[in-house]
Amino acid sequence: MSRPWALRVPLQPDELFSTWLSRTALQQGCDPIHLTSFVWPRWRAWTVDLDRGLSAERLASLVKRSGESMKQLEAATLRPLVALVAPDHNPAAAVWPWVLTQGTRNRLRRTGLQYCPECLAQDGSPYFRRAWRLVWHVGCTQHGTLLLDHCTNCQAPVEPHRCVAEHRSLAVCASCEGDLRCGRSSTVCAEALQFQQRADAVLVAGTGRWAGEDLPRQAWFDLAHQAATGPLHARDEDLPHGPRTSLAINLQRPSERLLRLRMAKRVMDGESHGRRIYGPRLQRAAPLGVRPARSELAVQREWLRMLRRLRVGHA
Repeated sequence: MSRPWALRVPLQPDELFSTWLSRTALQQGCDPIHLTSFVWPRWRAWTVDLDRGLSAERLASLVKRSGESMKQLEAATLRPLVALVAPDHNPAAAVWPWVLTQGTRNRLRRTGLQYCPECLAQDGSPYFRRAWRLVWHVGCTQHGTLLLDHCTNCQAPVEPHRCVAEHRSLAVCASCEGDLRCGRSSTVCAEALQFQQRADAVLVAGTGRWAGEDLPRQAWFDLAHQAATGPLHARDEDLPHGPRTSLAINLQRPSERLLRLRMAKRVMDGESHGRRIYGPRLQRAAPLGVRPARSELAVQREWLRMLRRLRVGHA
């Protein structure tokens, strides 16, 4: 017979399911991997994205031990959010609409969880928000700073599930044991933050305004996705320049997605008039036998993709 855990750890407001599970393990005095092995003995839980939800059978096993209801645990996953913005999506797809993909390989992640150092510092028991897994979230509305997804001490991806009992808190980097609450972040772009807040409002209200027209939620997010993933063009002088990859938006760092959300905000307000905002310029063909010079942007993209494969962040 399944017995409940010695210490009940209630879910915090907007807490992400997987990090609640890790936080629960630390408060029980054990590693997250040991806790999940106890709940699901024949399943390597941390080799998949638990925030995409569990089967009813596995969730029932967790309910018996945690003291949380099935409804509460399901609400902490990403399923309810994705069902609102993309009700026709394929749950078995490798990439979910508007959800940041972590690049899971065994227990390792190529992309870390987003976080706000100041929010973690204010928490009694630091926890990660469900909203931090969403593509359109790049900044903290409370502190006005850009979200981080790596440890600023060692540049490793943030992986709370790899914390151990000795850490006693999720605000510790699992790679170097640095304090994530001490991370420094830059001020977030106002336009990107405005788009983020608008998207949050549309998610709740069920309708949103786009270029002067009221649209249902799904149609609004479809247009927002088109605007955010369209080609950018450097001739817009007031768009900040920085390292960019050719990765899908679900895999991009907060600093790169910020540019795209800023562009989407302008399209939404009817300011871009359908112009391309960033894309490669045409180059003349190099003479036969001469290797054409690579652009600075192409070199940056290759460098950042290599860093991602090596699980190393960048400032």
